[in-house]
Amino acid sequence: MTPPRPSHFSGACSTRPGYMNMTDTHSWKNLLTTTVVMELAATLSGLVMVLFIFGHLGGNLLLFAGPETFNAYAAHLQALGPLLSFIRLVILSSLVAHVTLTVWLKLLSLGAAPLGRYAVTARRAHRGLGTRTMIYTGLLILCFAALHVYDFTFANKTGVRSMVHGESLGLYGVVFNSFADPVHSGLYMLAMWAVGLHFSHLLASLWVTLGILADRVTTGADFTARALGALVALGFMSIPLYVLLKAHLLS
Repeated sequence: MTPPRPSHFSGACSTRPGYMNMTDTHSWKNLLTTTVVMELAATLSGLVMVLFIFGHLGGNLLLFAGPETFNAYAAHLQALGPLLSFIRLVILSSLVAHVTLTVWLKLLSLGAAPLGRYAVTARRAHRGLGTRTMIYTGLLILCFAALHVYDFTFANKTGVRSMVHGESLGLYGVVFNSFADPVHSGLYMLAMWAVGLHFSHLLASLWVTLGILADRVTTGADFTARALGALVALGFMSIPLYVLLKAHLLS
């Protein structure tokens, strides 16, 4: 009698006990390998964004030093010319790659559960708040980034929006006037909270995906990632809080 044909579900056995479909098993292993590579690529492209976040935060904190220092920093960036364009291209490419791979992995996870859930996350990662909200904070940050670039990067740095107490303060004035609006500052701080959560997830994913830490120390490493994410969020939030205080209570 001809044995029954095996099932076509990934990694599944046929209806006959002990009969293993080697082709399906091979496909299942390929799926795990592919998802690990995709997760690694998503994490590494996210790492580029992490480096950008650190650099961007450092530049933004110069706002505390006053308009001359902050505007000199902005002018120095513009003076980089083609190098600045190249840096922006790298950042944009990393952003597109990170968003695409993350959404792809999420869809793969939903469509191929339980075996399709990407291997590293299912195997070792602790599902903290940053991980559980990853897709949502990522989309929030993406929308915010588009508005943020429109508001500041392409803004008229010498127009009405740059005026503070009747004096044009350049980009400093544009940023100051934007954050002097409580609604704008509130939305910015909400987005920075999302940045902090996403940042902590990126760090935690990096060392889990690369396998550079032993299981016994991942709990402490994840705590470090959450602490760094909180510091990044608070660092960004301190800027609109400072402007609100200066504009409405100390003016």
